[in-house]
Amino acid sequence: MNCTNCGTAAKTCDNYSIQCGARLAPAPTAQSTKHEEPSKLDVFCAGLIEEWNGGRNGWLSLVKDVMAKDKPLINAEFTAKTDIGALDADKPQLFIFETVSGVTAEATLLAWQVEAGVGFAINEDQHYLTQDQGQVLFGALMQTPGRPAWLAAMQLVDASIRTGVMIDNECVAVVLSHYFMNDRRRTPSVMHAHDKILNMFLLYLQGLTFLGTARTFGDMKTVARIQETLGVSP
Repeated sequence: MNCTNCGTAAKTCDNYSIQCGARLAPAPTAQSTKHEEPSKLDVFCAGLIEEWNGGRNGWLSLVKDVMAKDKPLINAEFTAKTDIGALDADKPQLFIFETVSGVTAEATLLAWQVEAGVGFAINEDQHYLTQDQGQVLFGALMQTPGRPAWLAAMQLVDASIRTGVMIDNECVAVVLSHYFMNDRRRTPSVMHAHDKILNMFLLYLQGLTFLGTARTFGDMKTVARIQETLGVSP
């Protein structure tokens, strides 16, 4: 792909405009008013989030179906009214919330997806963005309004950036396994769900997140490759 501004190859142009035509510029400031039209970067962020949401929703349906044959999920949906309390022993380092609830469990998964997706965009193989442009995209995503789980997720991303500690697969597996099995203790059912999430389910969601990111950037060659790897229909 080439820059839509100057025609230079995307990987070498500092002003590279991403596929939708949105130049990576500073995120909207507090002076922005509600009457302003969304910027191209805002529109691009919305497209990324929509892709990630679609992948995650399909993934959650798969998790429920697979687990139903073994140990069905007790909390199969992320609902604000569900709160299992504080974890007894294995609270992850970056889990900044006091309790595991539908909001904080989903937020952990969302934050992991954001870091995975942006990380994919700036890695040396894809290199859709430079490191600096990736930081701008992080900033724009963190200023994107949304429901409580999204806002909580952006708190996690902010904590991750400030501390330099990534939201890793283990953190997500711990939080989700306790939430899905509705138990804050490290029981056999929780550990079984943890192993399934860590060793199978998250790998698939990672692929779906990469797929949505590549599609948003218009990299259809990578989209086709990931679809073939995941066994996903075009």
